[in-house]
Amino acid sequence: MSPQGEPLRLRGFNVMYMLDSEFKLPRDDMDGEIRRRLPGTNVLRLVILHWDDKPTTNNGKDSSNDCAQTTDGQPISQRCLRQIDAVLQWAAGQGLWTILTARASLAAGEAVNGRVGPTLFDDAELRARFLSMWSVVAERYKNYDMIAGYEPLSEPRVTTNRDRVRSFYAEACRTVWAHDGAAPCFVGPAPFYDRANIEESLLAGTANRVVYNFNFFAPLGFVAGESYEYENRKWRVIEYPGPMPCCHVHDKSHAKCCHGQCCDANIHTDRSTLDGEMQVPLAFSKKHAVPVMMDQWGVMRDHPRAASQAKYLLDMMVLLEKYQLHWTYWQWRHRADRQYAIMTLRDGKPELAERVVDRLRLALGPPGVLDGPRCYAERYPDLVKGYCGGEMQHCNWPDLLSHWEEHGKTEGRVYDCGGRQQVAVAHSPPPPPPPVQAVPVRVISPPPFIAQSLPTQVTTLQQSSPPPPPPAKALLVTFLAASPPPPSPSPLRVQQSQPQPQPHEQPEAQPSLSTTRQPPVSMAKSPPMPANGAVDALVGHPDTPAAGPGAATGSTTSGLQGDGERLIALAALVGLPLLLVCGLMLWCICCCCASRRGSRAGSVSKQQRGASRPARASTSPAERRLPRPAPGSCPAASRGVPEGRGVRRPQPKPATIRSIVAKTARQATRGRRRDGVQYSRVGPQSECDDEDDEDWAD
Repeated sequence: MSPQGEPLRLRGFNVMYMLDSEFKLPRDDMDGEIRRRLPGTNVLRLVILHWDDKPTTNNGKDSSNDCAQTTDGQPISQRCLRQIDAVLQWAAGQGLWTILTARASLAAGEAVNGRVGPTLFDDAELRARFLSMWSVVAERYKNYDMIAGYEPLSEPRVTTNRDRVRSFYAEACRTVWAHDGAAPCFVGPAPFYDRANIEESLLAGTANRVVYNFNFFAPLGFVAGESYEYENRKWRVIEYPGPMPCCHVHDKSHAKCCHGQCCDANIHTDRSTLDGEMQVPLAFSKKHAVPVMMDQWGVMRDHPRAASQAKYLLDMMVLLEKYQLHWTYWQWRHRADRQYAIMTLRDGKPELAERVVDRLRLALGPPGVLDGPRCYAERYPDLVKGYCGGEMQHCNWPDLLSHWEEHGKTEGRVYDCGGRQQVAVAHSPPPPPPPVQAVPVRVISPPPFIAQSLPTQVTTLQQSSPPPPPPAKALLVTFLAASPPPPSPSPLRVQQSQPQPQPHEQPEAQPSLSTTRQPPVSMAKSPPMPANGAVDALVGHPDTPAAGPGAATGSTTSGLQGDGERLIALAALVGLPLLLVCGLMLWCICCCCASRRGSRAGSVSKQQRGASRPARASTSPAERRLPRPAPGSCPAASRGVPEGRGVRRPQPKPATIRSIVAKTARQATRGRRRDGVQYSRVGPQSECDDEDDEDWAD
């Protein structure tokens, strides 16, 4: 609960700070990007109290960056307190709640060179000093704003003596409450917040004061981007969804994998598998009426399977919203060698994993990011009922996006908010499908009483990034009907005008369609497909609007065209090129045949040609200008005219395709030059060549 008494659901990131490092204090170019990129973030789990922690004791000058290293006998160094002061003030200024977390890996039982030193669970002196540190911290920050609670010890490492771990947590929480009684205490099971052991972490008598943490890195091999051996000693990267080794999936309960004897057995893994892995902490929460928090979850930043990574993140967001869990992603930023960090520092320059942020925007993004799924739900009442419980404020937005990606596209639904208008519904919609597998909505017309009550209307639809429509189809307005129509239908016409395209938009084809009543959903046939706008434009369909800047590609005409008209248009579109190709082939055949005849004629010897033809008669210009003789009475003077000097006609006819083809063939078969002399064709067909022109021209 917030200070105002309102329910508060925590969603955010883990952020680690360390003295003597590049992440000593918040960086505006990295930490400041949290609220700029994901303004819905409301909490940070601050891993800042490094006390007897392996990373800090092994680094820094004389281990002085570890908060347990003091020179005056104090339980915590002043450097650490000043650092915490600055970070808490920065977070409050960003409007972020904070969970102040102590990381003491060595004191929590982490082994060094195979040896475990004194721990908080068996060393009374170390434990007393550690609890004194928490007394100082809780007293110092009890009046600070925006502190969501304290986490006395992150991830105890020990695998045995879990009763001692629970006893330690109970004493640590009492120490904190002695100074800040209103702050929640965050605890978790050993080892490493193992969700399978969460029942053993219950602190009796602390209802509504303790939040129980658990980690969720499942399937472990996939989120880490690992490969595994499958058949014939081949290796492959684990993909999601898909088959994975059993112990990668059930990483916290190997009893499901034959107690480790069948770890390599492949099992199919998808959202339902993740859902099943969450049931242990969810059942614990329900059984004891206590809050639980997924304090660490994530996936490798540069995962080798980007599509699998996106699907995994989406399924996780769906489940987190479904169960309304508190969560903090591991982690927002760190060095480049930390594979789960969304933002990294490479050569002093920040780099952001955009594809991870894109999925997290569904829960943490600016309000405009949810416009798409919100409009998607408002457009289809079955989605409101199935994914929002009938009320928009209860919608599971990631689940709606998942439905669109897996089912909505193939069903031809509209996702974005262009010209948002809720679909008309005859009665209450049928029961919604299960959240994961929605039944496709059939496209039919409304019953008569809706047709009479709905006037003809014009709706402007604008889309900033329209979903790709099915090929050769325009988007249709969907109507749902729950009752069959009466025998005598009356048509209902709905017109939609096309918006003027914006400079940054691609105009969408919006149909103007005419629908008639059809049988109910169980018997309805698919509506007639509207004519393809591209075909109409090519064949010059009378109903096709002129192309211009405002014309949308693939837009349909007013009224749906019949199947016969589309076939005619398609035949005309295909037939014209075929006709041209056939004509060209015929012309080539004619030329080849004529050339072959001319070649044979040219092989005749000069003496044979001279003996077979009369002496050439000289012609004067006047004779060449004589009018054309009648067919069958060609004068001898018109024969044997040199090539290219035929009788001129007073009024030549305009050239046609047939005449051009014929003339070309004749020229190919006429005489060839031999020794500088032009000879005419041989054979009886050489007489009256121009008569052939007349025949072709006809």
